[in-house]
Amino acid sequence: MRFRKGAHAIYKTEYHLVWIPRYRRKIFVKGVKEYAEKVLLHIPELDPDIEVVKLSVQVDHVHMVIVIPPRYAVARVVQYIKSQSAKALRAKFPFL
Repeated sequence: MRFRKGAHAIYKTEYHLVWIPRYRRKIFVKGVKEYAEKVLLHIPELDPDIEVVKLSVQVDHVHMVIVIPPRYAVARVVQYIKSQSAKALRAKFPFL
């Protein structure tokens, strides 16, 4: 990973995020898994400085390695990613 420059900082931050669906349900089956990967890699309106380095969608959980600049709160970025991906998945797959 390379160092990144901001207006007032040089940073090298990577966060490993892991989250699971409620009750660890196995919802990421064949079609849902591919769509979830597509949505999580290309979330609209996300700052261009925020970069998804690695993504792994398993049957019952998601792993992401993501670079978030220090000017953003990690909790707010994760909240935004989870809410936007959940909206997109529910719109495409109503059984979720």
